[in-house]
Amino acid sequence: MNNFTQIPFIRENLDLYYIRTSIFEAIKKNSQYFKGDFLDVGCGKMPYKKYILENSDVKKYIGLDIESALDYGDEKPDYIWNGEKCPLGIVALIRFLQPKYLNMSRI
Repeated sequence: MNNFTQIPFIRENLDLYYIRTSIFEAIKKNSQYFKGDFLDVGCGKMPYKKYILENSDVKKYIGLDIESALDYGDEKPDYIWNGEKCPLGIVALIRFLQPKYLNMSRI
């Protein structure tokens, strides 16, 4: 079981359960609209990558995360961001965006 996208509803996970399940439900509900290149801003360990690639018309999944983020283990983002200037330049390929990360940046 993927304990990120299928987090159990138990006392120790109440703070994470609602957030993670809500994001995953929104992705499942809207994946039919995802096409082409897909940019995951603040991707972390890319827990939604497999689902999106298998359940949409996304051809290329691109992970972008900030350089001071957590330890990724084997799943590293495609691009690292310094928090000020996006390494992708003009981001015309966005299909999925977490605007809270871009409000503080210069793209």
